[in-house]
Amino acid sequence: MIAQIKVPFALQDKVLKAHWLDVDVGKIIKKVNQGVETYFHVLNDGLMAISRQIYLPDGKALKEEVL
Repeated sequence: MIAQIKVPFALQDKVLKAHWLDVDVGKIIKKVNQGVETYFHVLNDGLMAISRQIYLPDGKALKEEVL
C-alpha cells in the first residue's frame, strides 16, 4: 500500500509543471507505465515519487522553494 503524500497545491502545481518540462521525467514515467521501471512510481495526482519522497527534477529555484 502506498501512503498518501500531501503537498501544498501551489507547490504541487509547480512540481507537476517541472515534471512535464523535464525530458528525463517523461522517459521514466513512460517506463513506469510499461512496468519496466520499478524504482519510481506515479502517484494519483501525477507526481512521480521514489518510495515516499516526491521526485524533483533538476532546478535550483524549485529545490530551494521546497526546502
